[in-house]
Amino acid sequence: MSVPRSLRALVGVPMAVACAISVATPAMAAPPPGEADIDLFGLSVGDELTGVPGDLVEVYAAALAVAQNEPDDFAYPVVTDGTVVLPATSPTAVALSKADRKTAAKQLREYAKTLRKGEVAAYDPSIDVTGLINLAASPGHRSAKQIDALSSAIFDARNESSLKDAGVVMTGIGASGQVVVTLRELTSGVTSSLAKKYGVDDIVIEIDPAFEASTSYSRASDVPRYGGGAAINVPVGGCSSGFSWVSGSTHMMLTAGHCIPSGGTVYAPSGAVMGTVASGSRETWDTNVGTVYMTGTSVLRGDLALIQLPAGVTAGPLMYTGGPTSSTLATVGSMWSRSPAVGDQFCTGGSTAGEICGWSVSEINIIVQYTNDAGKPTLRNGTRATKWGGGVLHGDSGGPVYTVGADGKVVAKGIISGMKDWKILGATVKAEMFFTDIREAYFGFPGVLMIG
Repeated sequence: MSVPRSLRALVGVPMAVACAISVATPAMAAPPPGEADIDLFGLSVGDELTGVPGDLVEVYAAALAVAQNEPDDFAYPVVTDGTVVLPATSPTAVALSKADRKTAAKQLREYAKTLRKGEVAAYDPSIDVTGLINLAASPGHRSAKQIDALSSAIFDARNESSLKDAGVVMTGIGASGQVVVTLRELTSGVTSSLAKKYGVDDIVIEIDPAFEASTSYSRASDVPRYGGGAAINVPVGGCSSGFSWVSGSTHMMLTAGHCIPSGGTVYAPSGAVMGTVASGSRETWDTNVGTVYMTGTSVLRGDLALIQLPAGVTAGPLMYTGGPTSSTLATVGSMWSRSPAVGDQFCTGGSTAGEICGWSVSEINIIVQYTNDAGKPTLRNGTRATKWGGGVLHGDSGGPVYTVGADGKVVAKGIISGMKDWKILGATVKAEMFFTDIREAYFGFPGVLMIG
C-alpha cells in the first residue's frame, strides 16, 4: 500500500527554555499588483499561509492542545523564528511563564493531556516536547477563547455592507495564532472596517479571488461486512462511508452530516439497506444552516453522521485503499490521540478520487460556507488542508482521513466534508479540502472506532 508512514514522530531538536518573549507575526507579502494603493490600516496580508516546519509539528501540537484545553489562560501558539511561542494571557499562565523550565514543562504537559472516555489519557506529550514550548507573558493578548469568538464574529458579519463587497469566504486559525480572513477581493472598505471594528493584532488577510468551497458529495460495490471509503447512496445523492464504529453489539459507520442532514435511510450501491441515521441526535447538519448542535448538546462538531446498521448486518475494522476501483482493504488499528495541528500530513480515501496522500493541515477551527448547495450551509469547527496535485472530488464526502502507523495499520484522523475547486498556479495544481476531526465523533456519538 503506497501510503506514507505516520509523520507524527518528533524529529530531534535542541532543548529550549520556557521563557517570556515577544510574539512576532509572520512575514507578510505586499498587496497583489493593482491593490498596492489600498490602505491596509495596519493589517497584514499573507502571500501564503505560514506553515509549521516538520521538526516543530509535535511541539506546535502540544502547545495547541494546551490552548484548546485551557482556552481562558492561553492564546493560540505562534510559530516564529524557528520556535513555538505560546502566549500566556491569564494571571495564572503569566505566573507559569516566569517559572523555571522544568516546572513549566511539567505543568504544560498536564494542561496538554487529553482524556478519552473513562478519563484515560489519550494524548500525553513528553516533557521533552513541552519543554520546547516558549511561554510568552502576554496579559493583554486575546485568549484562545476570544480568538475563536473573533473568528466567528468576522465570518458572521460577512454580509454586512462594510464587508460584503470583499467577499469574506472563510475564517480559521493559522500557525501565526491569528484569525486568517480569506477574501475574494481586497478593498479599502473592508480593511478599514476590520481594523476599526476588530483591531489589527489578531487578524491576517488571505486573498483568493477564485475561492469557491463545495461539499464533495461516491469503491463502488461494498457489501457486508462494510468497510470505510466505499460508495453509499444517501438522500442528497452519492457519498462515501468513513470509518466503522461499534457500540456494544451494534455496528455503525461514520459519514458526513451533509450527506443525510435530516436523518433517514442509507443504501449500499447494490440497493440493500445499509442502515439509518437518527435525525438530530446522530447528525450535525442542517441543509440551510450547516453545522448545528445535536439534540441536547452544546458543542458544534463539524460535519458528521452516524449510520446504525440493522441487526445482523456487520461492519469491519477495515478501509479501502488504492484507487477508486480498488478492492484492497487495510485494517484500521487506532484513532489519532490528539486534534489536528497545522503541519500534520495525511491521506484521504473517498470513493470517487480514491486514496490521495500528501495533504498537510493549513488551518484549524475553520468556518467556511459551501456555495454549491441551495441552502449555502456553513461548516463550523472544521480543518483546512492543502496539497500540490489533484485532490478530493464530489462523492468523496464522508470518506476517511487517515495516516498509517509503523505496524502498517490505518490511524483514523477525520471525515471528509468538502473541497475548494482546484486552483491552477502556473503548471501546478493546488488542491484544498476540509474535514472534521475524528475526535468530534468520538466525544459526540455513542460507541468507539472499530479496530482490528
